[in-house]
Amino acid sequence: MTINDTHWLAAKRKGFMRYILETGLPFSLVMFVATGVIYEQFAEGFFTFSVLKHSIFWLGTGVLYGMYHWYRLKRKTVQHRQNT
Repeated sequence: MTINDTHWLAAKRKGFMRYILETGLPFSLVMFVATGVIYEQFAEGFFTFSVLKHSIFWLGTGVLYGMYHWYRLKRKTVQHRQNT
């Protein structure tokens, strides 16, 4: 059993939604805060329309990031099984 198999089994046990939340949300939170500070999104306050757009964008990006990792891990595992 390779490392990809082990990671895939752990991810599969968590389930699709939980894996996306545990992988994508930390990414989106870090990027939300980092880009908010760098581009001074929070200068006017935390409850503005600009911050709302910013948070929705990064939440969506985090979900896409988690989905990408799920399917990439699944594809790598399947390819490895076909080659052996």
